[in-house]
Amino acid sequence: MTMELSQNPNNADEWLGNLMLGDGEARFIANDDEELQWGSDEFPTGTAVLDGPSIPITAGNWAVTFNTDDGTFEFLLIQNFASIGIIGDATPGGWDVDTDMNVDPMDASQWNLRIILADGEAKFRADDDWAANWGAGDFPEGIAIRDGANIPITAGEWVIDFNTTTGAYKFTEIIVYDTVGVIGTGTANGDWDNDVFLDKDPDNEFHFSGVVALTLDGEIKFRANADWTVNWGAPEFPAGVGTQDGDNIIITTGGNFLASIFTDTGAYSFSDPSSVEEILDPAYVNIYPNPANQILNVDLSAEEFTGMIHLKVIDMNGRRVFSQFRNHNPTMQIDISNLPVGTYFLQVNSEKHLIGKKFNVVK
Repeated sequence: MTMELSQNPNNADEWLGNLMLGDGEARFIANDDEELQWGSDEFPTGTAVLDGPSIPITAGNWAVTFNTDDGTFEFLLIQNFASIGIIGDATPGGWDVDTDMNVDPMDASQWNLRIILADGEAKFRADDDWAANWGAGDFPEGIAIRDGANIPITAGEWVIDFNTTTGAYKFTEIIVYDTVGVIGTGTANGDWDNDVFLDKDPDNEFHFSGVVALTLDGEIKFRANADWTVNWGAPEFPAGVGTQDGDNIIITTGGNFLASIFTDTGAYSFSDPSSVEEILDPAYVNIYPNPANQILNVDLSAEEFTGMIHLKVIDMNGRRVFSQFRNHNPTMQIDISNLPVGTYFLQVNSEKHLIGKKFNVVK
């Protein structure tokens, strides 16, 4: 029986699918043509060739990828677990008790957790048991393997993302600032020494906002704790995603503005002071999988999003690596297969709202 794969809409040579397979052998076949069959003696990854040997298959539910151009293929085992936790002497429960993670409602392989960790080591494991556990010697990100090495942990507060299918994980440090201000020649202070401080959102420790007076053609940046150690900038006004030590923001329209920034993503905006919804909490948008290596799905089902949507991807140096306008759909896809490994920001602009989301690319 032939089981069909789906063509990647952004890569005509790549075919994808989740297949439930039994023990045995299999080949890739195109157009049900006996003359177009690829095989290999390798599993679960390898390079198939035309008229090659049958691939030895182990029973399971597999995420299958096959490239007709170069013959490369990969079978990733998909397992649904009741729980995934992190355990180790760096965690609150030590090596005796798991701290459970939260499953992504859109992707049963993706788990996340916000947690305070100590210096030490940790691993991921399933269902509070060592039968399925993952680790690697890399920190703060890497690819964990079954029964791999302990992950070396540095003390701090972290958001952890872990994918049980790919093994990709990332620890993102959480830093909450006491103050955030706008500074520069474009403010009422007119210098690079004195901040115009914003108010911290009582419901979101990463969100700061406040009314500021800006001068046409002046330059500004955001910075934390009245110090240049942490500052955000970007070449875009009135909205963008600021990056550490990024470009100064050049003001193109003077007047009073509601300045708003999320320090965890760098997303900022300057809007009419009567509008308090120009920049939304990142929770309004869900992106998955994260980390990703081929396709990034963007869930825009929230009622705030209508009409024309502008999707932008920005790297950690503030460079725009993707920009596209699309009519609104509840779910959109972005091909990120050509992006290098690293951390990126997705900026979503609708007619009235802006959101910034951070994501990671793995290979």
